Amino acid sequence: MLKMLTLSSLVAMSSLAVANEPSEVDKGMDMPMASYAVGVQSGILLNDNIKRSAEVGIALDKEKVIAGFVDGLYDKSTLTYEEALPYLQQLDKAMKEKEKAMMAKFSEENKAAGKRFMEQQAKLGNVKSTLSGLQYKVIKSGNGSRPDSSSTVRVHYKGTLIDGTQFDSSYDRGEPAEFKVDGVIEGWTEMLQLMSEGGMVEVTMPSSLAYGEEGTPNIPPGATLVFIIELLEVK
Repeated sequence: MLKMLTLSSLVAMSSLAVANEPSEVDKGMDMPMASYAVGVQSGILLNDNIKRSAEVGIALDKEKVIAGFVDGLYDKSTLTYEEALPYLQQLDKAMKEKEKAMMAKFSEENKAAGKRFMEQQAKLGNVKSTLSGLQYKVIKSGNGSRPDSSSTVRVHYKGTLIDGTQFDSSYDRGEPAEFKVDGVIEGWTEMLQLMSEGGMVEVTMPSSLAYGEEGTPNIPPGATLVFIIELLEVK
């Protein structure tokens, strides 16, 4: 989605100088640099929109963008603000459709890569599979309590993509996580109930048992995930 550039922040900044007599704040301000900073911020936002449009296959004309910005700044625009809105809405709609198509393609590619990864892994003798599609291998057997879906657990864990890229780790934070078994993603809920207190596993989860088609800010759509889970305590 495009970041719509508004003038509200610019108005707020310029309001510092509207008084007839300069305030103490005005006296200490480097107005040429403050003015330049306003332009820099606006340019960065505009350039970001141009780049993001290009990434999804919509080529905005940078010279036209600059011309429109300058014309608007000097009240020379051939379009009013209201007349410009339909074009921006049209552009925003096209961007969303392009991004949606790209995400769907990316998700399918990730799911296919995950499937190949799990097919190869299934051939290993120490890997177990569940009916839902989880694959796991026991690193250390536990001998304590086994949680159910209503239990609260304390765990240490590390999460990676199938290429080894780490996206989360309680070990790195130096503090175990605590949560209800039924309050996490489906693959975690299932795996925890197959473990006993004191145990540790490496579990691979297809996207259908993890974060699905959408992913998260640091997990791609359709991604198969690998977790090291250490069950420290069942409450």
